[in-house]
Formats: sequence, C-alpha cells, structure tokens
Amino acid sequence: MFACANQSVRAPVVAKSKPQVLVESPLQLEVTTYRLPSPTLKPTDPEVEAERPKIHKPKPIQPAVLALMTRAENSRSQGELGTAAVTLERALRIQPRSAELWCRLAKIRLQQKKYSLAENLAKKSNSLASGLAAIMSRNWAIIQAVKSLQGDDAAATRAGKKAAHYKELESS
Repeated sequence: MFACANQSVRAPVVAKSKPQVLVESPLQLEVTTYRLPSPTLKPTDPEVEAERPKIHKPKPIQPAVLALMTRAENSRSQGELGTAAVTLERALRIQPRSAELWCRLAKIRLQQKKYSLAENLAKKSNSLASGLAAIMSRNWAIIQAVKSLQGDDAAATRAGKKAAHYKELESS
C-alpha cells in the first residue's frame, strides 16, 4: 500500500505472461490526419520553381541586435562601411541564425567591392531565410549585382529572374 494525499492506493500487480488493463476508457479516440492538395501551379522557370518557398513571417529580432542594426545602418549611411560591417558581425554573434543580418552584411560587403564575400553571405542568408520572400529577393539582387560586376551575364540574368520571382511572392 502507498499513501497518497490521505488516500490509500494499491500498486497494480501485473502478470508477466499477459498484460493487464488497469483502466478502460469508455471513449475510443481515432486520430485522422488530412492533407490538403497543393494548388496546381504552372512553372515559369524550372530553376525558380525549384526554390518556391513557403512564405512565413520572420523570427523576432532581439532588442540588443536591433540596437546594433540601427548603429550599423547609421554607420553605413555616413560612409563608414568598415564600422557598419564590424557592428553587424557583432550582432551576428548574438543572433547567428538571422537571415536579415546576413543579408545586410552581404549588402555592405558589396559596397566594399568584396564581391565573392558578398555573394557567399547572400547565399548564407538564403539558406536561413526559409521562405522569407523579401529577404530572398534582396539576396538574389545582391547575387545578380555581383555576377554582373564579375562579367557573368548568364548567371546575372538567372539571379535577376529569381530576385523578381521572390519580389512577386513578397507582394502577393
């Protein structure tokens, strides 16, 4: 016997050979899951269609990160690109999975003419954006600018199509 809240409760004895049901529920619950059919969409460009995101809202930005973003924007607007980059890198140490921060850093690296780094940062941002069309559109615009400045017109055109695609998704 066990004492529990002024009540006596017997420990259940279960035979090893067959399980014993201690409580029978009068209700039998059956869980059924339903999947809604996805809308039929006609692909316009296979490369763009392969990256069709699920649109959702971005994760909230921490107050400390928001203050650093404001400071970085002020530095950038005053032409202090190095200070702005360092400030964004500091914010990334606080919130490393923020696609917005990676995108802003990519934009600054583009302005600093660090094209390869800007492209890689934009791709990193895209990997974290997970359906945030506004950020993905800006990232593809950065990649388009990099490819254009590097003389790769075909890649710039592809990136431009992706930027336009995500811009369209953002507005819908």
